[in-house]
Amino acid sequence: VDNRNLERNSVIESGASTRQELQRRCEEIVSEFDNYSKTMGAYMQRIESI
Repeated sequence: VDNRNLERNSVIESGASTRQELQRRCEEIVSEFDNYSKTMGAYMQRIESI
């Protein structure tokens, strides 16, 4: 039973770590897309004003 608990806890911790890394990466992607959108919006406004 102890080995099962150790293995179970290891899997849970590994999953939590992976989930945190994916969350961090998702936030990074959203931030980069937001920056890109703002840059493209400013660029499109300049083109439209020509």
